Amino acid sequence: MPVFIPAHGMELGQLLWTAFTYGYVLFQASNLISDGSELLLLIPSVAGLVGGVVLPVLGAVPDGMMVLFSGLNPDKVKAQQNLQVGIGALAGSTIMLLTVPWFLAILGGRVDIEDGQCQYKASKKLTKFGMFESGISYQPVIRSTAKVMLMTAMTFLVIQVPASSFDDELKISSNTTEKNHMGRNSLEEIQLENKKEATVCIVGGVICVLEFFLYLYWQYQVSQEGDGSEQKQGCMSRMMAKLTGASQLPNRRTEVDFLANKIMEQGIGLYMKRYRDKLEQGKLGAGKTYNDKLMTDGKSVDSNFESVMKVFFKKYGNIETQDNMICLSEFTRLVNDLHIDLPQNKIEPTFKAADSSKDGALQFDEFMECFSKLAAFPPKDAPAGRFQSQVVKSTKSEAAEEEEEEQEEMPEEFKDLSPDEQQKRILFKSCYMMAAGTVLVLIFSDPMVDVLAGIGEKTGVPSFYIAFILAPLASNASELVAAYSYALKKTSKSITISMSTLEGAACMNNTFCLAIFFGLIYFQGLAWKFTAETISILFVQVVIFGVVMVKDTQTLADGVGILMLLPLSLALVYVLENVCNLD
Repeated sequence: MPVFIPAHGMELGQLLWTAFTYGYVLFQASNLISDGSELLLLIPSVAGLVGGVVLPVLGAVPDGMMVLFSGLNPDKVKAQQNLQVGIGALAGSTIMLLTVPWFLAILGGRVDIEDGQCQYKASKKLTKFGMFESGISYQPVIRSTAKVMLMTAMTFLVIQVPASSFDDELKISSNTTEKNHMGRNSLEEIQLENKKEATVCIVGGVICVLEFFLYLYWQYQVSQEGDGSEQKQGCMSRMMAKLTGASQLPNRRTEVDFLANKIMEQGIGLYMKRYRDKLEQGKLGAGKTYNDKLMTDGKSVDSNFESVMKVFFKKYGNIETQDNMICLSEFTRLVNDLHIDLPQNKIEPTFKAADSSKDGALQFDEFMECFSKLAAFPPKDAPAGRFQSQVVKSTKSEAAEEEEEEQEEMPEEFKDLSPDEQQKRILFKSCYMMAAGTVLVLIFSDPMVDVLAGIGEKTGVPSFYIAFILAPLASNASELVAAYSYALKKTSKSITISMSTLEGAACMNNTFCLAIFFGLIYFQGLAWKFTAETISILFVQVVIFGVVMVKDTQTLADGVGILMLLPLSLALVYVLENVCNLD
């Protein structure tokens, strides 16, 4: 007995209500995955892995599952028809993410524009409401992300070029004296075309998988780099720097400031205590006393504690000088913000003692050794177990104020727990939420595909258009809200994070979801008949790439133009299919 009512037995009203129900479940499942993975950002030792790997992968799961289940029908003809739902979900997700939330980010984050410059430092940032008088500007890294997006988008051509060549051969044969008895999407045509495309599907699938894992590895590598100096950057970062023109790209939802705020809320003392305990227990080396080891072996540092301090080195080392080093004023601000009980008259001597190179700034190894000593020998008036993490208001430079972000609060259920218990409870809840969301996606994606295909049959509207509109609302609605709410901070940094997130999601669709498509065509014996859809997907990504490369300041009028790409892409598919007679 089937768990879900078969879609082919429903009336249109029933199909619409069922689609709404399944869509709501998938929406909640996507939120569970997103919220659960973000909880792991409260565990700094794994936050780099979460931001660079877990969030991008799990964020692409709902769209990927829609694609997967669209082609698993044992009836090849039916599976080929249902693939219209899969390509609709892929195209709708990619195009919607690059248009609607992009417009919302401009709408919510716009400030006055004077002499071509966004007035982020003004006391009242938005006083002009004209289409060309207000807008946003973003950091150069958005251009670099756009290059990566365009490079991954070109993988569509691996299958599209040979598929178009075969279509031309088929049209020529149908015009010869030999009668062509094969109907469009008939079993014979599907099998014949699959023989032509199977090999390129293997090639395209391998390319997608390589791009996917290289992208994830690069993101992870970037998140693990301590001081950002070129000498210490991994080979992947150096390679991508040459390709894109930037040393690194921001990880999805894991900007350094975001993670630093999380750590300050949780308490730096947990990591200091663990480091001190390991020193006392001799776990960081043997043959030396506690004091001798600390004073002579500055490189023996607990990896968790070091990962935390890397975050603060990144955050505070670029507030004033932008040189990836800590000057005295930045060091003072950091000590105060972490609420370390170091007397004000001792801060400068501590800084100078740590500055072994005597150049007036702390390199990362000097910075790490300094805080290792502070962790091992807490001030006498401070609690031995924990350093409190209440944020102390300090004097901020204009640059710091401009880039200041709202701090995320520790969930109430964890606030009163001990640090060790916090870590356990956060990890358990995070894994539970991500697992529950993923299971719901796996369960409801298959019936959702059937319902969307059923709506297409009942209304006479091709299922591609149904999936294009409805599938992204279920799987990507949270991205719309996040893009708008984050842009409301009205800083160039918040705009940069918001838009790089959208471009990163497109990269995931170009690799993760497209790889699933290639696998379906090869293993299910199906055919690539999506010329119009492919042109539409590439068209939007090329336009976004062009806009980003030409303009680093976008007005509200630009945002409206980008928003119009959504209906324009649908119209383009219609014209190519019905006027130009493309697949």
